[in-house]
Amino acid sequence: MGVYNCQLYNNLGLCCFYAQQYDMTLSSFERALQLAANDDEVADVWYNMGHVAVGIGDSVLAYQCFKLALSNNNDHAEAYNNLAVLELRKGRVEQLCSSKSDSFQAKAFLQTASALAPQTLTLFPP
Repeated sequence: MGVYNCQLYNNLGLCCFYAQQYDMTLSSFERALQLAANDDEVADVWYNMGHVAVGIGDSVLAYQCFKLALSNNNDHAEAYNNLAVLELRKGRVEQLCSSKSDSFQAKAFLQTASALAPQTLTLFPP
C-alpha cells in the first residue's frame, strides 16, 4: 500500500500497547513523531504516549507527556482533562487550601478542558 503517516503509527503504537507488544510501542510512537506534519499531530502522539504512561503506572511520565501535548497544541482539551485527573490523584484537591499555589491546579485544568470542549466534558459542581 505504501501509506505511511503519523496517524497510522500513532494508532499502531496504541494497538501494540493494548496487545502487550511493548517492544514495538515506543518505536511506533517515535516513528509517528518523525512523520508528524503539524503541531496537532505531534500533540496527539504525546497525548497517546501519556495514556501509555498512565497504563504502566508512571504518572510522572504521563504528566510530562500531557504537558508536551499542550506545548504543541494549547487547545488540546483532553490533555488538560487528564492533567486534572493526575493532579487529583496526587491529592491536590480544592479542599486542601493550605497550599494555594497547587491546590487549585486540578480545578484550573478541568475548567480549561471544559471551556475548550464543552460538548465532550461535563463538570459536576462540588
